[in-house]
Amino acid sequence: MRTHYAATMQPFFSMFPAGRAGAGLVLLRVACAAQLAVAMFPGQSPTWLIVVGAIAAALLILGVLTQSVAIGCLALLAWEMLFLGGTLGVVGGIQGLDVLALALLGPGAYSIDARLFGRRVIHF
Repeated sequence: MRTHYAATMQPFFSMFPAGRAGAGLVLLRVACAAQLAVAMFPGQSPTWLIVVGAIAAALLILGVLTQSVAIGCLALLAWEMLFLGGTLGVVGGIQGLDVLALALLGPGAYSIDARLFGRRVIHF
């Protein structure tokens, strides 16, 4: 006789983790925003790219549409890698790994996304 536990088991993660995991995601968001700001350093990038990078960095820090913004940041870093090339291009690729991790993990509980899209209780 087999028993199936899949229907009764709870997942091991939450969509918007709090506590130490949430604090870690805040640090990851800030680190990705700082890396993006450094990658878009004035003098190396066109003005439009600096403006878009600054807006994306602010949205990452606040945690607004984090996963979508992180995917956009990947595109910006890819463009930057092609534009700069060489050692700075490699550094942009490494920074892209952090942004990809953020896109896969999500914003965490300490973000505006958690307030906008978090769990809700519906009363009838």
